[in-house]
This record gives sequence, structure tokens and C-alpha cells, in this order.
Amino acid sequence: MAWNNRLTVYLVLLRVLGMLLITTALMLEARPLVERLGMKALGGSFPVYENADMRLVVTGVGPLRASAATGWALGCFPDIHAAVNIGFCGALPSVAPLHQWRLILSVRDQPSGRLYIPDILFQHAFEEAELLTVPNVVREPLDWRGVVDMEGSAFFEAGRQMLALHRMVILKWVSDPLTGTIDPEHTQARFAESIEELLPFLRDWYAWTQQDPAHEDPQLLALCEARLRLTATQRAFLRKWLLGYECRGGSREIVEACLPDQLPKTRKENAVIFNQLRHALKG
Repeated sequence: MAWNNRLTVYLVLLRVLGMLLITTALMLEARPLVERLGMKALGGSFPVYENADMRLVVTGVGPLRASAATGWALGCFPDIHAAVNIGFCGALPSVAPLHQWRLILSVRDQPSGRLYIPDILFQHAFEEAELLTVPNVVREPLDWRGVVDMEGSAFFEAGRQMLALHRMVILKWVSDPLTGTIDPEHTQARFAESIEELLPFLRDWYAWTQQDPAHEDPQLLALCEARLRLTATQRAFLRKWLLGYECRGGSREIVEACLPDQLPKTRKENAVIFNQLRHALKG
């Protein structure tokens, strides 16, 4: 079956199941995706494009804009089920050749030193790489054996507040050898060609995230709710953490071992147990 026909079938099947959010920093990155996916422009605080099942937001450059735009999209559009950040990155030639994709296995935020680890549970054909997110354009080599961008950690920090970690993916395309400069016309043409490698993955990975309900254990969630005093927000986060934990094949016994036999008597005791459970679920 031709790709266009297969894409149409998947869009019809996924329409009632939620939207895939795509974020890019630059219109240069967004334009080939918008054209290839047949998206139409919408209004909003940020440039937004949409088709039947995918919504693309152009965040602007840098971690602050990426964080603001990602959080805005997740709050503004409650039907978002999963999210992917797609865009350019720099890399030393010895790390990754130009115009190749890398699926990000970890994200280090340079200013804060925080490390983010996506749950990569879906099989894929891309080479993986570590990502360093920096606040300013890099114009000379860094002592870093991975790829470098300006938005990845912000996207992940904002997205993980609303989405389970296995519903978030970062895919970077090497646009420069850490010089901070590109030929826009040539780079966009090569990026548009490389989009063809990306589209089957987006289709298959997003379809895979729709299988979440098969992993859920309502009894385990009910047990946690019965043994802890949970706010509505804590309950929402707990469900997200349990879902990722169960998708990774986590043990029910470990969860049960974190829970008290009776409801905690004090708020402090409740908070301690909740944090212990959070650490166990997030690994």
C-alpha cells in the first residue's frame, strides 16, 4: 500500500483516540512537516498547524520559549495524547555525520545539570544519542560525546508534567558540526528529504502509544488510592507513573511494598510514602 494511503488509514483509525503534538523551534523545521502532513494553519499564541490527528507548534528558539510553548499547547489542547520534539542539532563529525537522525536516549540540561531519561519502550531503526541542551548558540566544539540543541530539556520538563514518559520522544537531525551556522535553503531541502525517514516512525510509534489501556491495572491503582490520601493532582500523576511502570514490566510486589497497611495518620507521613512510591515507579 502506498505511504499516502497508509497514512490516511492511520489518521482515520486514530482520530477518536487523541492528538499527537509535534514541536519544532524554527519555521525552517516546521515547513517541510506541515507540507508533507497536509496541515492547515490555526490561530493561537504560537504558530499552530493541524491535520486530523497531529498538531504542530512552532515554539521559537531557546529553552524558555520551548518550555512556554509546550506547556501552553498541553494546557490549551486537552486532547493531546503524546508528544514529539523534532528539530536541528549540532554534533561533532566524530559523533554524528551531517543530515542524520538521532533518537534521544537522555537529555542533559547544561545550566541546571539536570538529567532527563525518556522511556524508550518502542523498537525503532534510528541510532540513539545523548542530548545536551544549552541556553545559547554553540559556535565552537564542546567536550560532549553527543548532540547539542537549545530546546530538548525544556520540551521534556514541560511535557512530563502532563504525559507519561513513554509518550514523549525527541528526534534530532544533525544540521551543523557545532558551528552554529547553516545554509538555510540547502539545509531545509535536505531536511525535507530526511522527513521521509521520519514519517513511518511517527505513524507506528503513535499507534503503539494507543495501546496503553492494555497495560493498565485498575486494581493496582485502586489499591494505591485506598492506602494513601491523594489529592486530585496526585491521583493524576500516580496514574501516569503507574502506566509507565507497568509498560516497563514493573513488579506489582514492589508497589505493594511501598504502601502502608492503613491510611497515614499525618500529612507528613502521607507525603513521605507518596514520594517513596514515586521514586519506585519512576525508577
